Amino acid sequence: MAQKNIKLTKTIYSTKSTDGIVDRSFSEFFKTKDPVNIDRFFSIYGELFYNIPKEGERSHTSIIKQSTDYIKNYIDPRDEQITILNERIVELEEIINTPNDIQEHPFYSNGSLIAHEDYHYSPYYMDRGVKRSVKGGIEGKVFQALKASLGFNDDTDNYSIVLKVPGIIIEGISEGPILDIEDLTGQTNLSEIDQQLISDTIVKNWSIELRDITKFEQKSGSKTEFITLLKNKIISEFEREATLESLSWKYYLDATKGFTQEEKNNGEKLLSQINPKLLKSRQSLAILKRIWDKKENFPNIKFNEILPSPQNGPDLTEEETNVAYDGWEEGITFYKQAQSYKFTPEIGEEYKSYDPATGTVSTKIYTGTFDGYATRDRSGGNPKD
Repeated sequence: MAQKNIKLTKTIYSTKSTDGIVDRSFSEFFKTKDPVNIDRFFSIYGELFYNIPKEGERSHTSIIKQSTDYIKNYIDPRDEQITILNERIVELEEIINTPNDIQEHPFYSNGSLIAHEDYHYSPYYMDRGVKRSVKGGIEGKVFQALKASLGFNDDTDNYSIVLKVPGIIIEGISEGPILDIEDLTGQTNLSEIDQQLISDTIVKNWSIELRDITKFEQKSGSKTEFITLLKNKIISEFEREATLESLSWKYYLDATKGFTQEEKNNGEKLLSQINPKLLKSRQSLAILKRIWDKKENFPNIKFNEILPSPQNGPDLTEEETNVAYDGWEEGITFYKQAQSYKFTPEIGEEYKSYDPATGTVSTKIYTGTFDGYATRDRSGGNPKD
């Protein structure tokens, strides 16, 4: 077989011409990136954590904000703990503001009995550093119960256990609420007792209360009987006014000096209820004074010119009302005389019972309670006489 020559050709490109023909980049030859998933994200986040700025557009702060905005209503467990701690702080502050240590006067210890040097009969009981007036005075039932609770015998002289204190000293001691029997027994709620006292001393409408006076003429009674009845009515009203005034002062001290907020609230409530009744009692005294001033006109007293019209209300000035209970010397004298007849007899002892409503006196045996007033003979004799 004959040989045949094959012609080979070769095209050579220069470096410069090759750049325009051959793609020198590796667009078709690259390593694929790892897929981005949650595990990969947190891995990168962990690697870059300390390199991320705390604040700024791309920072830990922006990540927190973006996440909390996305979650919505997110509650940080630390916020719950902070709330609990704040509540505990409030509780502790209340405990701090209510001292556990008992307050005590530097010279007169709690449980001691003191009195103004000029008013030995009106003792105070020292309690938590303040003086508390003993209701009823040194001869009252509260003092007797207090005396027994402090360990004194019945035959111990009352005045011997009450320390006299100079006026300038005792007046400088803060005053607390009045000491009453429930403070010693602890058996009856304060407000329950006081509510009962108020219900027992309600001042009725003056026109109704004075009906026995204004209608007396129709009973054909004598002038002397009328004046006696009127006098007894005046005494009775002065006693009512004194009781209401005493309660008013007691409730005022409870409202302003009470040891607890409950005692203060009770005092304010009771004070608001008693003061209108006290005013009405004083108005009744003013009207009684008007009648007393006209008593000599009996049986022709013109009550329609004395008694205020029910339609218009009591046309009494404040000055006239004040004069009736505080400046009516004759009326006050009647009241003081009636008080001087009162005393407490022994069980089984005879006593004379004075009834101010009728002006009669009768002899009875004391069994622990009595009607009317236990009274000594008006001439100053022995109760048994």
